Amino acid sequence: EEREKELREKEKEKEREKEKEREREREREREREREREREKEKERERERERELERQREKKKQVYMSNPDAGLKDKSAGRHPCINQLGNCPAGDMCPFVDYDASVCVMLLRHGNCRGATG
Repeated sequence: EEREKELREKEKEKEREKEKEREREREREREREREREREKEKERERERERELERQREKKKQVYMSNPDAGLKDKSAGRHPCINQLGNCPAGDMCPFVDYDASVCVMLLRHGNCRGATG
């Protein structure tokens, strides 16, 4: 009877160990799933960035296809960066220095007017 009791206890212990191992395996699987989800989210974010870049490039090509469209007489108000933003980090090297001061800086720089204040 004592031996049977020991055997039952050993069996119970083996079952507990098996259950612990199954739980550890489930936790590893959950962690792998979380990692897959993080990777998917990173890929979605990269795809969003690529799409935004494609949109910016497309708009820039459309608006820059006629580079003289924003130019005016040299004596008129020039350099939209300074006129609208108050400064320009590129100074006289800015590609928009000879553009009409009223041309949207955000449009010139980014291909759209989002973020424009005026």
